[in-house]
Amino acid sequence: MSNQMETVTGTEPDTQTKKCDYEEVWRPFFAPLVFFLPMFYKYGILIQHTVAETSIIATEEPTITFGYGLYGPKPNTATSCTIPIRDIDPSSIRVGHASWKDNMMAFGGWGIRYGYTPRNSKLNKDKSICSRTSGGTWAYNAANGPYIEFTIRDDASDRSTPGRHYRIVSTDVNRVEAMLLGEEYVASASTSSGVSSAEPSDVKTEKTPLMQAARAIVSQSKTPTDQELSMDV
Repeated sequence: MSNQMETVTGTEPDTQTKKCDYEEVWRPFFAPLVFFLPMFYKYGILIQHTVAETSIIATEEPTITFGYGLYGPKPNTATSCTIPIRDIDPSSIRVGHASWKDNMMAFGGWGIRYGYTPRNSKLNKDKSICSRTSGGTWAYNAANGPYIEFTIRDDASDRSTPGRHYRIVSTDVNRVEAMLLGEEYVASASTSSGVSSAEPSDVKTEKTPLMQAARAIVSQSKTPTDQELSMDV
């Protein structure tokens, strides 16, 4: 399943709605130190897709928004970034773990940072600070711990900067990675079509709207119990 459904050229959307597929918002440990900068009070990641209803076809374009804000990241603000998922190079997606030492050595701290630490640097012997052979990384490192890195494709749309490399932190990097690769969208579509209704028990974040719709369909199609049959009789 592709991340974007093609539209018919020359058609204009009649209505647009945004549907949230994943969201996490929490307060960084350094928030009390920047009380005079309310735009850094909360950090978060928001993955959603815009459904544009036209008279001919509906389009879906998943986007990821990450960064900071008073109540969490918002698209098109100075402290957050929004990128269409189709602009991300799938082969560049990498999950890792950074300690406080890694963040200090590579980026000089936390927040929104730019770091240049080549993979072959003496400061990066174990390749954990930066996986790139050249170039720098824009880090939205609100905490130490798990992170996910990715690079914008060279043929990206005008909404992204080609070749730019990002590192973002998350409380569920494995799920964010799956959604950036498009795997969860495929799984959600299969679930909603009745292929499978099983859900992992260790997922703590909110289920996607597609999965919620699937549960509703399954609950309506359940076999009636003996008690319900007796009542009908």
